[in-house]
Amino acid sequence: MAQPKIKPYALLRADHSSRYGHLRVVVHDLWPNIYSPPKLIIQCQTGGDGTSHSLYARRHGIEANLEPLTSMTLKEALRVSRKIDNSLAKHAGTGAADGSFGDYVVQILCAVGARNMHYIEGVNDGFSCEVKDLPMIDCMREPKAAMLKISQMADSLYALN
Repeated sequence: MAQPKIKPYALLRADHSSRYGHLRVVVHDLWPNIYSPPKLIIQCQTGGDGTSHSLYARRHGIEANLEPLTSMTLKEALRVSRKIDNSLAKHAGTGAADGSFGDYVVQILCAVGARNMHYIEGVNDGFSCEVKDLPMIDCMREPKAAMLKISQMADSLYALN
């Protein structure tokens, strides 16, 4: 009997400390056949001195676990990075991009095939259950709902600044 295919998924969380807030999306299971695989990270920041209600310092990239990255893993990471870059460039060229962090996240998640974005309600909250038991939005079917959730979490961070 064939093993069920492991599908990548994302986990969104908001953290706040010392007048700075961070929205962080971690994509898991992009490389299910690699032992201790790296993760795709999408993040941005808010707060600090003299900043209004805006998200800045947004970026994405591959984050290694405690294991060294092999040449095979680096090759796969480069392939994923190119796929993301091509998708972002194509989306920007259509004029459909609204420039928000939510739009940025949804485009990246769709590019890598991570349909499900789980999220942790609240700021600085942890969870003591399985990720699959957390609330979830399908980014491909409901991109506006995913962008709205990211915006709501950003608003929660603004309230703490």
